[in-house]
Amino acid sequence: MKNEQKKITEYLKSKDLRITPQRRLILTEIFSSHQHFEADDLFVRLYDRGAHISQATIYRTLNLLVLGGFLGEVI
Repeated sequence: MKNEQKKITEYLKSKDLRITPQRRLILTEIFSSHQHFEADDLFVRLYDRGAHISQATIYRTLNLLVLGGFLGEVI
């Protein structure tokens, strides 16, 4: 995760965005598992762990990761 996190941080900086605590939690949750997931499942997992992150933040972060080539989207 460290190498990916560094690449993602650099990518976000190139877009004039920062790695917020919410984004860090999302990244940690995503990269702690190597299974496919849906955005709503990710929201529930984070909520169950006590994280109060809006669905909009999750969708925006996932979109950034797809655009940056860090995640693939399955439709």
